[in-house]
Amino acid sequence: MSILITGASGFLGRYLVEHLTQTSSEPVIAVSRRDAKLSKGKATWVQADLADSKSVSALIAQTKPSQVYHLAGHSRVTSTVGMPDYFSANTLTTFRLVDALQRASRPVKFFLASTIHVYGNTEHMASESTPVQPVNDYGFTKYLAEEYLRKRAQEDSNLTILIGRLYNCFGPGQAAGFVSADLCRKIADLPAKGEPVLKVGPTSTFRRFLDVRDAVPILARLMALKAPEGFQIINIASPHEVQIRELISLLLGIAQKKALIESSEDNSANRLFGIRVNCDRLTALVPNAQFRPIQDTLRDMYASC
Repeated sequence: MSILITGASGFLGRYLVEHLTQTSSEPVIAVSRRDAKLSKGKATWVQADLADSKSVSALIAQTKPSQVYHLAGHSRVTSTVGMPDYFSANTLTTFRLVDALQRASRPVKFFLASTIHVYGNTEHMASESTPVQPVNDYGFTKYLAEEYLRKRAQEDSNLTILIGRLYNCFGPGQAAGFVSADLCRKIADLPAKGEPVLKVGPTSTFRRFLDVRDAVPILARLMALKAPEGFQIINIASPHEVQIRELISLLLGIAQKKALIESSEDNSANRLFGIRVNCDRLTALVPNAQFRPIQDTLRDMYASC
């Protein structure tokens, strides 16, 4: 038996692999499309193509997981990734994994890293029972994966499904293409003197950024719980709501720089203005979860630029 992590070489995956290898008694199998020989640490790294059904079936047969953290997929919300690629990476990989797990006929707990993007631009506080209305391809393909898992959990008592609808994760080492990481790099590149122009996207949108180092213990605690039901959805977010303009101000203060902000209010690529989510279920299941101040995370991110 083992713990299997897909997308293990990604941002969230790397932190989760490190956390579980330090805290779990079960062997951790880290799955990546990249050359497994390049990865180090206590986990066993396996190279596998989740776009290939035979590769996925061989992976499940070899590793015999009791837990699966499915983190692989496209997580950037951008107009440069079309629906076919989002569907292949976020939906079809989920289909193949669960199909292979069902053929193995062993009890398994399956975590899907989903997103609050499934809610769309709802005007109301979004709980797990709020009707979904995704406004971008990323959110829609995650919703399709969720619904497929719901159906399979109803059909197969061996499957325990946990859907984590994550708000924006951020932290040291995040790649380009995500708002907080991009802002860190832009501000780091500003000259130390004067008031240069800082070109940014919409500043009135808001997020509840979740430090990746706070996220991974929460995921592990959720997966360690005895599941009261075969299928469950949980909103996962920090309590700290911040507008992008506040994020910029905090980063400029950390960098001790000044800038003239030139904002474009074009939000066509993301189309998400901000969602207020209810996390009462998370609080009940994972009491006393730790959420570090956003300034601390930004300071660590800026230092690692």
